[in-house]
Amino acid sequence: MMLDFHAVETAFLEQCFIVHHAVVPGAGEDCFAFHITPRGGYLCVADGCGGLGSKRYPTFGDRTGAYLAAHLVTHAIRSEVEGMFPLPGSRRGVQDLCASLGMSLNGILKNFEDMHGSTQSARIVGRMFRAMPTTLCLMLMETGTTCLDCLCIWAGDSRAYLLNGDGLHQLTADHALSSPDAMENLYKDAPLTNLLSAETNGRLSGRRVRMQTPCVTIVATDGAYAYLKTPMEMEWLLLSTLNTASSMAGWQKKLQNTLIKVASDDCTLLLAAFGYQDFEAIKTGLDTRKMTLQQEYITPVRRRKTDMEYARAKWRSYIRNYDWTERTRQGEPDWRV
Repeated sequence: MMLDFHAVETAFLEQCFIVHHAVVPGAGEDCFAFHITPRGGYLCVADGCGGLGSKRYPTFGDRTGAYLAAHLVTHAIRSEVEGMFPLPGSRRGVQDLCASLGMSLNGILKNFEDMHGSTQSARIVGRMFRAMPTTLCLMLMETGTTCLDCLCIWAGDSRAYLLNGDGLHQLTADHALSSPDAMENLYKDAPLTNLLSAETNGRLSGRRVRMQTPCVTIVATDGAYAYLKTPMEMEWLLLSTLNTASSMAGWQKKLQNTLIKVASDDCTLLLAAFGYQDFEAIKTGLDTRKMTLQQEYITPVRRRKTDMEYARAKWRSYIRNYDWTERTRQGEPDWRV
């Protein structure tokens, strides 16, 4: 099925939103792109890695390489994404798509650096440096009668999630040293092992999965999750703000205001709901899960405050349902490359 990326479905935009916050207004190193219709579409975020990409480019407003890299790759996705549909139906097809897209994006960053890198400012922060580094997380989606086919393509630690009546599920595995789980990485802050950049051939991983609707799809940069005390709090952040909102716009505003208070970095989160009749159906469909999450995980862990052993024990229970990064389901397209 080919998707019409030129027809904007205004009514359906009431079931998707963007949270985007820059710590330094006008200089945020996150960027995004999206297009959603009832038939599917895509969500995309990129997080320019400021610590590595601190070189500045005077001819581009003294922007950092990290800022420019994130904007370049999301602009390229907007130009190329229509050709990625219909979604590849085989593992080999996904491998080929990831390889060709990765080569294209790395080439765009390298060409930019070759053309403009010699004019950079000498103000490079720290000893670690890489030209034009950025993460990427792209979720491509096609709707069926009762299901949603998704293809996640990513590099780095920007993530794709699914939220449904069973809870929040992480679909993409961070490219981080020693492959820590989501809880461990909150306290380890493991260095990334894979990025898109002008200097290295960063690889793109791919994950094809079929999910039952109704559900909510999410992509996010690490600023949206890295400052929470446990991964369970990410789900609570989504469900608690939904519960007190009266519209999609209200949910977006509440979520953004809460994230701004928590995050110490740029943060971007894109969200789209599929299979729900309206906003009230989203609230009703996720209300039981909110109560379960609160009773089983959020309230008990918060009452113990600094008891990390107790929090980790709860995490070991929670992760069994949360971690879909390696999940396989017989008879359905669900695999990664």
